[in-house]
Amino acid sequence: DFWTPPEWVVADVDHEAKAEVLQMLTHWGGTMIIAWRLLLDMDESNHVTWTEYKKAMTWMRFEGNMAGAWRALDKGQRGYIQLRDVDPVADEAIGFFKLWLFEAF
Repeated sequence: DFWTPPEWVVADVDHEAKAEVLQMLTHWGGTMIIAWRLLLDMDESNHVTWTEYKKAMTWMRFEGNMAGAWRALDKGQRGYIQLRDVDPVADEAIGFFKLWLFEAF
């Protein structure tokens, strides 16, 4: 058997490409939360896999270092990213909102 790892496994971290990805997502979505929901986490799992990410980048016609940007986003090399990896402030705001909803209703 011969296994070929996904591109991100052997890529170097590329913070410039990460910044380009975040800028593109904000451009397409208007806000990072909307971009997260409509472009990345389309199955609402709160996790985005490499395959989902790559599909969104291809759809947006991202021409930069896709794998290097992924490595910069997936700091722990878990194989998935969450909103907190993309926009920690938005993730925290949603967390507070969920807590308020739970307590209020």
